[in-house]
Amino acid sequence: MYYGSVSLEHLDGPDSIALLIASDELELRRLCIHVQTHIKNTLNDWLSKNLMFILDITSKHEDFDILREHVLGIVCRDPHLIFGVNNDYLLLSESTMIHLLKRDDLGMDEIDIWEYLIKWGIEHATSLSQNNHDLNNWSKDDFAALEETLHNCIPLIRFFQISSIDLYDKVRVPYKKILPKQLNEDIIKYFMKPGCELTTRILPSRLTIIDSTIVKAIHAGLISSWIDGIVHDNDRDYDNAVNSFVFSFNVNDDLKNALLSKVVMASNAIYYSTSNGPCFGNGDLWMTGTFGSSSRTSYEHSIMDVPNFFANDYEVFQVQQR
Repeated sequence: MYYGSVSLEHLDGPDSIALLIASDELELRRLCIHVQTHIKNTLNDWLSKNLMFILDITSKHEDFDILREHVLGIVCRDPHLIFGVNNDYLLLSESTMIHLLKRDDLGMDEIDIWEYLIKWGIEHATSLSQNNHDLNNWSKDDFAALEETLHNCIPLIRFFQISSIDLYDKVRVPYKKILPKQLNEDIIKYFMKPGCELTTRILPSRLTIIDSTIVKAIHAGLISSWIDGIVHDNDRDYDNAVNSFVFSFNVNDDLKNALLSKVVMASNAIYYSTSNGPCFGNGDLWMTGTFGSSSRTSYEHSIMDVPNFFANDYEVFQVQQR
């Protein structure tokens, strides 16, 4: 019998992964669990910068379930890390995509998940013809190839959590040929005859749905990753909040131009007024009715390219610690 001790304290990310793979190949299950726990608890910054590498590794080693679930959790909370401008998600293996779609906490609107899945499927359906970006040029074989690629993924989409308009425009009209016949029928019945019994199982809503007409789930995931709790002192006009921030983003650009500005004068982080709406800093972002103004004073930099603006709508949310 051989035995020994392994110190993980000074191992960096690559060395920890190398040890993890070796422990799996040698069927050292206890060490495998221990190394995964070490990586999860001590190397989060490195993990966040190497998500695709880790997801690729875990897809090839089924016993790396602790690490896989942890990294998938990072992605679910902040989907733009791989679903952003670089389109890293296109490199996901089928097994990883399935694990991701099974998650109830994937922080994106369901129609966005569907559209990303379609792009992933087109990328992985190797037998598609060269005209794969124009559905009008698709043959019956092209649709069959896409259906085969997405066969195990389509049942994991929460179709009944998608609006009827998006279902019609983005699911049934362009991709009816790849959907199971029964699902097609049940989608029609669900919206045309509410309350009727369906054959298709209705999957539960993902837990990231928020009651907002402005902020989508993918935006909520990004914003929540920035948040730290703030407790208001009712005896003061300004709250001292060292972790306060203001931000802006274009809802149509996949967050690639999201601007985050952290407070630099914490004593003036948030202003409470009976006559104004949400007010941050000494003028950094103030709302009075639908009139808004933005002039950098208490935060790192301006998040607006104009000093004044009118808002069509704005929403205020309460953030509660779990």
